[in-house]
This record gives sequence, C-alpha cells and structure tokens, in this order.
Amino acid sequence: MKIKESINEFLFHCQFEKNLSPKSIKAYKIDLTQFMNFPEKKEQTPVSDISRDIIRSYLRHLSDSYKSRSVKRKTIILKSFFGYLEFDDKIMVSPFRKMKITIKQGISLPRVIKFSNLEALFGHLYLLKKNSQKVQEYKTLVRDIAILALLFATVMRVFEVSGLLKENVDLENKLVRINGKGNKVRFTPKAGQLESV
Repeated sequence: MKIKESINEFLFHCQFEKNLSPKSIKAYKIDLTQFMNFPEKKEQTPVSDISRDIIRSYLRHLSDSYKSRSVKRKTIILKSFFGYLEFDDKIMVSPFRKMKITIKQGISLPRVIKFSNLEALFGHLYLLKKNSQKVQEYKTLVRDIAILALLFATVMRVFEVSGLLKENVDLENKLVRINGKGNKVRFTPKAGQLESV
C-alpha cells in the first residue's frame, strides 16, 4: 500500500471511526502530508518501506525547524498513524516500535500586560463608576475594580480572589490572608491599594 493511500485510510478512520473533530482531521492531514513530502514527495512509496532511519531523519528535521510543542504534536500524530497501520495489518511492525523518543518542552513564560493597557483599563472603569446613574451598576463597578486591583496588586490567582472572605481582608494593617493551593496560607502586604476604590 502506498503512503498517500494509507494516509487517506487513516484520516477516514479518524473521521468516521474515532469521530474526531474537523479541526483535528485537518491538523492530522497537514502533519501527515508534511511527512509524506519529506525530504521529497513520496506519494507512491510503499508505506512498508518507511524505516526507522527515515523517521529519525524526519524528527531531526522537525527539531531544527519547529518549537518543541509542535514537534511533540507532529510526532504523536505520526506515531498514531503507524500504530493504526500496524493494528490494521497494513504493515508488519511500526517503525516507532522500540524507539524511545523524549521531547522536552521548554518553559514558556506568561505574557505580561503592558502598564499602559492597565492604566487604560482602570481609567475606563473609574470613568464608568463616576458617571454611573444606577445604584446597582455603581456597586457592580466598585466590585469589579476591587477584584481587578486585588488580582494585579497582590498577584492572587482567580480562584483565590473568588474564595476570599471578608474577614481575610485587613485594610487597617494593609494585609490580605490568601488561602492558596494545597491549603497553603500566605499574606500579602499590598492590599492597601484597595482603599482608593
């Protein structure tokens, strides 16, 4: 069986037997077509001719060209493809068999909101509060400003803010008692900024 034909069968299996979403099918098709075209088009290559050396060469190419997260995804799809072919007796043994592949994902730091964007956000909220005509709307805005101030001033997590109790906020001493992950308790000294709300 030729590799292009095998890919089409696998995609049919993913769509109608595994019931994967159209987005997943599209991603599978893109990644498998990329493999089929490496290093040159091999649509008519028998899938049984794909060796472990070809897989290794392709993975090296991916590592040189893509971020670790993309390499991991493409490798998983390719491994799944050959696993299907082996299970369905299209090939005797998957070239991934007995291959130990470890792809270390780098730590990606969260993106930081620009200070100018924070200023604009709080400026807009304070303006809405100032021009508020309804009591309920005013109270909601005060609450929203307080929540955002807590998030940014104390670096609290969303679940920590949503679980915050009134008795845990000490405005006099400018302290907030935070019940964090694993029932760990910590105090933050920056709650005094809430007084301006």
